[in-house]
Amino acid sequence: MSGWKRALDAAGVLEPGLRRDYGVQRELVARFRRTSYLAVRTLLPGALLPHVVVATAVMHHGDNLLDTGS
Repeated sequence: MSGWKRALDAAGVLEPGLRRDYGVQRELVARFRRTSYLAVRTLLPGALLPHVVVATAVMHHGDNLLDTGS
């Protein structure tokens, strides 16, 4: 079992669709800032990791909207 799947289990993210959505957001965050993602993955406990990653994805999306909006 991968570390990400263990983190999802520890965070209580059990529904398959929700796990898939969290995974999509994880890939976006990891692609945007790989070193920051790796640091967070190393430093945070598994139960917090998925929620922090998704919050970061929301923050990046909002920041991009503000930068590109009219």
